[in-house]
Amino acid sequence: MNPDGAESQKLSAVAWDYPPVWSPDGTKFAFSNGADISEYDAVGRSLRNVTNLSQGGAGYPSYSADGNTIVFSSSASGENQIWAAQDGAVAQLTTGSQEKGYPILP
Repeated sequence: MNPDGAESQKLSAVAWDYPPVWSPDGTKFAFSNGADISEYDAVGRSLRNVTNLSQGGAGYPSYSADGNTIVFSSSASGENQIWAAQDGAVAQLTTGSQEKGYPILP
């Protein structure tokens, strides 16, 4: 929506388990959408699926300081681990029997 509240636009029908997070430059925000992380470009008014994991659950997205990487928690591998998405690629960053759930980048 515009700053005055006019022209509000519904972006998704997602049950928000985790709050969305704004990119450092304030032009986009990322949010969990079931098994995936989605990103909305507020300037271009476009929505894109960042991860395409299609299994497990995703949450707690966080942008890197430069806005180029989104880290998040996902259970796509069978247990909660930390993952990263950048330039269309998605990679699991942590492994092991101890679940990890709260990624934060400086």
